[in-house]
Amino acid sequence: MTQAIEESWELVKDVAGSAAISDLKLELFPYLDYGEQLDLSNDEIEERLNDIRGLGLYHAEYLLVHQDEISSEWQEHHLLFPGTIMRGTGQYGGVLYMPCMWWNRDRWRMFWYACIPYYYGSLRVVRSK
Repeated sequence: MTQAIEESWELVKDVAGSAAISDLKLELFPYLDYGEQLDLSNDEIEERLNDIRGLGLYHAEYLLVHQDEISSEWQEHHLLFPGTIMRGTGQYGGVLYMPCMWWNRDRWRMFWYACIPYYYGSLRVVRSK
């Protein structure tokens, strides 16, 4: 994993990324339904993210390098990649994080999104059809 990760974070899950992402048919899937707020534990969040079958950090990093392969229609969304989940430690108190990309005027950028079960309209999971 090349995206900066806090050294003390624990890897919870990381899907394999051997296939070229250009060979995959990608789709966006809502992280939560409109207005949905959930009181979930980390285990329940992790289970929900497993059910979605999203892509992971390997795929996000590939898309960062090959930004021309990302549909311009996706620029209005934050792209989540729950195939990789990290658990924060220390001051991050066990919070789960996943890679997230957002459009910043002229290019895509990445950060680690805290897996909070609260509806935010632009969040979409990137997954293979």
